[in-house]
Amino acid sequence: MSELLAKLRTRKLVQWTVGYLAGAWVAAEVLAYLSDLWNWPQIVGRVGFVLLAVGLGVAVVLAWYHGERGRQRPSALETTLLGALALTGILATVVLVRADGADSRPDGYGTTTTPTSLVVLPFADLSPGGGREYLGDGIAETLINGLARLEGLRVVARTSSFQFKGMGMDVRQIAARLGVGAVVEGSVVQSGDRVRVSAMLVDARSGLDLWSDRFDREVPAADLFTLQDDVAQAIVEGLRVELGAKDRIVGRGTRDPGAQRAYFLGVHHWTRRTTEDVAQATTYFHEAIGADSLYAEAWAGLALAYVLHIPSEYNVPGLSEEEALARAEAAARKAIALDSTLAQPHTALADIREARGDWDGAYREFQVAIRKNPGYATAHHWLADLLMAGLRGEEALAEIDLAVSLDPVAPAILAERAQALMILGRTDEATAQMDRAIELLADNPLVHQFAFVFAAVLDEWDRAGARLATWLELGGVGTEAAAQVASQLSEAGSRERFLASLADGRLPDPVLDEASVAERLQSPNIRFLAVVKVRGEDAALDYLEEVISGPEASGLYAPLLPAILGPELVNEPRVRRLMASLYSPQDGG
Repeated sequence: MSELLAKLRTRKLVQWTVGYLAGAWVAAEVLAYLSDLWNWPQIVGRVGFVLLAVGLGVAVVLAWYHGERGRQRPSALETTLLGALALTGILATVVLVRADGADSRPDGYGTTTTPTSLVVLPFADLSPGGGREYLGDGIAETLINGLARLEGLRVVARTSSFQFKGMGMDVRQIAARLGVGAVVEGSVVQSGDRVRVSAMLVDARSGLDLWSDRFDREVPAADLFTLQDDVAQAIVEGLRVELGAKDRIVGRGTRDPGAQRAYFLGVHHWTRRTTEDVAQATTYFHEAIGADSLYAEAWAGLALAYVLHIPSEYNVPGLSEEEALARAEAAARKAIALDSTLAQPHTALADIREARGDWDGAYREFQVAIRKNPGYATAHHWLADLLMAGLRGEEALAEIDLAVSLDPVAPAILAERAQALMILGRTDEATAQMDRAIELLADNPLVHQFAFVFAAVLDEWDRAGARLATWLELGGVGTEAAAQVASQLSEAGSRERFLASLADGRLPDPVLDEASVAERLQSPNIRFLAVVKVRGEDAALDYLEEVISGPEASGLYAPLLPAILGPELVNEPRVRRLMASLYSPQDGG
């Protein structure tokens, strides 16, 4: 052992190794810097790492044979070892290149290297001092809206793509979560009038850059939209997707930076779907229109915001149902007059017709919206709601599956896919879908509300209590009050009293006197669930008939009712008649 240590000291093996590692670290840093500077593909860095690792072995061999003064002549064994190391480096490089080559196609790719599905991530704001996040979001939004109109390309909707903002996840992890073949990512740097936008299209499986470009120019504020358009067009060319007769895929909705910023803030709040966010979205869309009254997308956003003033889930104060419907319709008509290519205002009109009882008219408007933009997830989602309420479960599931493929982590879409499965009697799948939705969106109250209803329908009371407590807490009820309410589901006696009080339209006793508890537990849907459990199906249908003909009808979330009744009852003549009466044409519908 002492002889070996003496040889190591004499031949300076440790010094050679440390010196090589220091040099390799510097080389790796330089390679990383040059890769970022010139947007080199990731395979360059991987091959470089392999070669540096092989070089360590070479350094050790050379130190052993030549570290001692006067030992410069190579031996046969040394030559063999160096040859083996060189061969290892060559083979490892070949394996890496082949693994990342064209023969390894990620999901979402066709028979060529052109992706058939992608997600556009928010562009990172790298501006000095920040403050340009809205510009990066705006470019991503512009790309999503434009690329979604292209046939043969599935583009993940904003709701899902923006879920990963600021999380620092690897693009391949994000792509795997969303089931796409490619990722568009980039960055924005603005300093004065100088703007630099970098964008790249990344292979979801290998991490290779399929396309990249940089836009670096002096751009006055009014021309930022031209820059956005140029980026979108360049990416389309990089994707090699045929545009047909269209010269451009991105319309210039506004040339006012303040209007665009307000619009994107409105979209952000609208997708969150809470009472406060819906109200905030409405305010931002008004602000955008105030800055540019010809901004069609802002008018469409306002229409979609006002239709969310209607359901009892949001309870946005200040407007009656008819006032909200009238404002939504006026905004939708204005948007269509300004830009007839938009799908959003037709989606809003469909929901308005549905609220007014014109099922056929709603269905026609949804079809128009989908023809305008087959990649618009909300149109497929809300059409699925209409079909579920009409007890057309298989059709509803097909539409909601389309919506999921376009917006894989949108809370309402995930929850309502479970709803469609419940209507079809596929309860195990529905439960698994709700668990998946909760895993992805643990802080979304809507998901927990649906999970509570489904667990109660299936008499899984421990699960129902946990979901109820979380739903109430996320909805603004204090932790103690939420736990106190939910605890009443834990034992049969207290559970029966709890449900009986809800069936009578009263708050359970004892319960803390919180308005937010009352808002949630006294909705027609929760009362309908309680009546089913306490008084049976006939009494529940009597209650439903009473609600439909009274002022509380607007508070019903109709697609949830068949899920509460269960698949055995949805085809009963009385159930079909009652559900149809929710959609019978009314005067002015």
